[in-house]
Amino acid sequence: MLSKQSKSPAFVMSEAIIGTCLFCLGLVFFLEQNRFLDNQTRQTTLKIEESQKIVNLSYQLIVEDNHQLSAKEQKLLNQMVK
Repeated sequence: MLSKQSKSPAFVMSEAIIGTCLFCLGLVFFLEQNRFLDNQTRQTTLKIEESQKIVNLSYQLIVEDNHQLSAKEQKLLNQMVK
């Protein structure tokens, strides 16, 4: 790099502009990465909630048909509940 005494004001201004542009590019990349990860987290949460609803519904159907289960199946069902 040149010493501070030999830098012209235009050169200093161009360095400042380039530095600002690099900072802005980094900031935009960071924000886009954050948005991408946030969307991924939301999708995963929705999938988990959907799976939980399906499991709960299946469990409710099993409980409703509990009278048709054999003794062994009822024992397994009771173990799942605990």
